[in-house]
Amino acid sequence: MSPSSWQSYAVESTTLASVAYLPPQSVLDVVFRDGSQYRFFAVPARSVEQLLATDSKGRYFNQNIRNNFRFQRISRHNQSDEQEK
Repeated sequence: MSPSSWQSYAVESTTLASVAYLPPQSVLDVVFRDGSQYRFFAVPARSVEQLLATDSKGRYFNQNIRNNFRFQRISRHNQSDEQEK
């Protein structure tokens, strides 16, 4: 995989479902177990490496990424959509 493309990772976590990282722009996408997705900006590669290496990814995310980087909500889980199906 070239360094200019998204690097996607499934993670074992009760909080996070998957993460994807775009190295040149230092952009991290996080998908939560509830289906919501957020994009974090200016996240150093080292922070992503530590997130992937830690035993408690949810704890690492909450302590070191959430509220420490500018972010944008990409999508959010909507229970009413799920109930209508």
